[in-house]
Amino acid sequence: MPLPTDAQIVWPPRQWLPVYDQYRLHDAWYSGSADRLANTYASLLLNPLHSTSWEPAASSNIYLLYQTLNMQNAFWARVAQKERASLAHVPVAGDLAATSASLLFGEAPSITIPEGEGDPSTIARTSARLNFFCEALALHSRLVEAAESCAALGGVFLKINLEPALANYPILSVAQVDAAVPEFLHGFLTAVTFWRVTRDDGDGRIWRLLERYERGMIFNGLYEGSINQLGHQIPLTACPDTAQLAPAFATGIDDLLCRYLPNVRPHRLFRKLPIGQSDFAGVESLMDSLDEIYTAWLRDIRLAKGRIIADESMFEAQPDGTRTFDLDREAYMGLHTLVDTSAGLPGQLTVAQFAIRANEFAVTAGDFLRRIYTTAGYAPQSFGLDLEGRAESGVALAMKEGKSIATRGRKGRYWTPAIADMLTLLLQVDARHCRSGVEPLRPRVELAATAGPNLLDTAQAVNLLRQAQAASTETLVELLHADWSPQAKSAEVERIQQEQSRAGGQG
Repeated sequence: MPLPTDAQIVWPPRQWLPVYDQYRLHDAWYSGSADRLANTYASLLLNPLHSTSWEPAASSNIYLLYQTLNMQNAFWARVAQKERASLAHVPVAGDLAATSASLLFGEAPSITIPEGEGDPSTIARTSARLNFFCEALALHSRLVEAAESCAALGGVFLKINLEPALANYPILSVAQVDAAVPEFLHGFLTAVTFWRVTRDDGDGRIWRLLERYERGMIFNGLYEGSINQLGHQIPLTACPDTAQLAPAFATGIDDLLCRYLPNVRPHRLFRKLPIGQSDFAGVESLMDSLDEIYTAWLRDIRLAKGRIIADESMFEAQPDGTRTFDLDREAYMGLHTLVDTSAGLPGQLTVAQFAIRANEFAVTAGDFLRRIYTTAGYAPQSFGLDLEGRAESGVALAMKEGKSIATRGRKGRYWTPAIADMLTLLLQVDARHCRSGVEPLRPRVELAATAGPNLLDTAQAVNLLRQAQAASTETLVELLHADWSPQAKSAEVERIQQEQSRAGGQG
């Protein structure tokens, strides 16, 4: 399918507007900016969430009403412009996204070519080229970047580009979901149109570059339109940033040179779309309430500042007619009065000092934080809560962080095949267009092992099972080396059996 030709087409396409509104909301939370949050809520209230053509009309109206009411009741929707300087914003959304990325890619994934994929020399050359890509493309850092964006907005794209002026090898880049329009068939990505604004003069005229990926083809088109409309197509040479691009490029590879990474599926608001759901989905109101709690806490602190109430006679008149009170003065002359001054009436100083409800606020805020983390799919311990100030054994810590580990496993099952696909495509593009001469063998990708029982805990468990003759050698190797490949585990079992056989023969 070629690039759009209708100059009146809404952009992003109308059916994707509700999804893009969710992207706007979650992007505002992820930004950590109080101004951006307040402006986004105000904008979405003035331009309510679009009803979606993916749902029947009745359900879309209910969805629109539900979202609008939530917006109106939100703390960030009620604040006035002049109040923003005194508000507190807790960047818990960014903490969620960063923790998700750390759980997945705290350590670089293992990338190997399995034995049997080719002869040893071919595997060695392909492995060396993969190592080159990992270093030249800073693959580990890009994966962390992609994983954080994925957790924040619900998905992310990895794509391949050829830029001879920049590098003599294919480039793997991260593309954001709020600048892409994907197409799916039976849950599989069949095409995607990436876009970016190349020129905005501030007069309502906007130039956009559309980059469409199809199987075996990449199309580029430059459009002059407005904020809401794509507009008409103009020559790529009209903009210096796009002048070097070809309108169409045949990749020569019978596959899409990109992959969509969902965060988790299904998306609870858009179940009929195979898109991922953000870690922030369902906890927006909790994060909003947390900001309201911290804002009230800071208000308590401001109000609790010590104040001195002094009799007028203690102020000194100045030449300009103003009266000042000397805070450093140590002695004052007492005034004769018939009035009882014990209650802070004329003739004495009164100190006003309000109490700060610190404990109540801390307990409430902590409860909201735990609820946010657990609802998003994580254990509070992953964020440093409820550790009780003592070192945990591997088993105890793994049990406490079980929810985070399960979420990591759920997300990781989307990542490992997609990374393997992209590395294979990199090798294919490298061989075809960069003449690398390297066989594009498919690598095996394994995420680094999660934090679990330490070696001493595991060794003690293995020893007890062996003494009780309650587990086979295969089971014990699996328990001790759960992160090893099946081939490595089988080889270890064979070595143990050979050593036991030799030891028995010597006896």
